[in-house]
Amino acid sequence: MPTAEEIAQKQFDKDDKNWTGPKLVSLGAITLLIAISVIYMMSTTTGCSLQIVP
Repeated sequence: MPTAEEIAQKQFDKDDKNWTGPKLVSLGAITLLIAISVIYMMSTTTGCSLQIVP
């Protein structure tokens, strides 16, 4: 009969194979890049500047 530690290790190994962390990080980076690009394009076409004004 397997111990609780062995069961937990098997469950962890199974979950580790399905880990999608890098895919989510790359999706977030692409979304951020698109958002910054859109903001920059909108500011250049309307003639606004992206300066921080106190």
